[in-house]
Amino acid sequence: MRPPSPNSSNAHKSIFVATVLRRERVGMTPTYAAPLVRDRFLNSLESTDRAVSVELAHALLGCGNPLPGITCTELGLPANSTYDCAARRVLALYSTDAGGRQA
Repeated sequence: MRPPSPNSSNAHKSIFVATVLRRERVGMTPTYAAPLVRDRFLNSLESTDRAVSVELAHALLGCGNPLPGITCTELGLPANSTYDCAARRVLALYSTDAGGRQA
């Protein structure tokens, strides 16, 4: 089978597949959240609605996007932390048990 030509509609797909396979082989498979989800999470941290922060934190577990520096500072995280780190921190701070007590 010959490789697709650059003008072929499958050329972009084959590059994507090769990139994904290469990442899986070396263990580099971080997930990245959509900007809308990340922005909603940051906005929720500024509000008083902890339930929304917790809900969005669950959606951001495993997210490899870098967190803004000011948010790292506000959450007590090291500089260059990811949204995954922030999500875990929020869950540790805001999650409650079935009785409404902080976990």
